[in-house]
Amino acid sequence: CLIDADKQLSASTFTEFRSQALDGKTGYHLMQFPHIEDNTLFNMIRQYRDTYEFIIVDCHGGDNEEQRMALAASDIVLVPVKPRAMDFWAVSKMAQLLKKVRSLNPEKEYQAYSFLSIADRTSNDNRETAELLQAAQGIQYIDSPITSRKAWATAAGLGLGITEFMDDKDDTAYADAKAVQEFENLYKHILAATKTVA
Repeated sequence: CLIDADKQLSASTFTEFRSQALDGKTGYHLMQFPHIEDNTLFNMIRQYRDTYEFIIVDCHGGDNEEQRMALAASDIVLVPVKPRAMDFWAVSKMAQLLKKVRSLNPEKEYQAYSFLSIADRTSNDNRETAELLQAAQGIQYIDSPITSRKAWATAAGLGLGITEFMDDKDDTAYADAKAVQEFENLYKHILAATKTVA
């Protein structure tokens, strides 16, 4: 299940593209939190947690009501970070917010992970930001960066995941094998984390 709790509704837009491309077979159920009345995001996640194997919530960054409710109800938090100073400062604020949320329910175990997203292929910014993330308190750093590649935007515009985006000349080959490898590396880390959640 995918819950779009971002007012920009980018996940919903992607789902529309995906539905058109795959004849309505998106592979997941979409819920738009901004359009649901008489309910909170927290209650929604709790209500459906036994219905779906995974519930993914797409939130706008920053300290806002949707973000707090999603954090309070979630078992795992993923924080993508661009290798830029402003984004790292946002991670510091996220760590403080997580600390507040955890204090409201100290018996619940939360797992928070950061990773580099839209990273440069090679740059000092990647290395420096990674070092800062490794030292961040309360958020574990995953060393599986997702680099900036045209294939990501092209696949999304077609309503496809990066592993579904195939080469035009060879439909048995990925359009960008390196992007797929990066995604699979990150996915393995995240999947391993979900198995440690009771």
